[in-house]
Amino acid sequence: MCVYGHTVALIGELEELSLAEAAIEKLLSGTPHSGVYRTLEKGRRKLAEKKMELWKHKEE
Repeated sequence: MCVYGHTVALIGELEELSLAEAAIEKLLSGTPHSGVYRTLEKGRRKLAEKKMELWKHKEE
């Protein structure tokens, strides 16, 4: 993530970018950092679980 003036640039996978975009919007709307961080942690955990499900189906 890069912040320059009034511009924020993100690089990553599509699912991760949508999570980051939602977090940035929450910060801009005034949500406390702790709440945004908690949301990011939950989102990352869900993405990791989703990736593990893909591996389970490949093994079968």
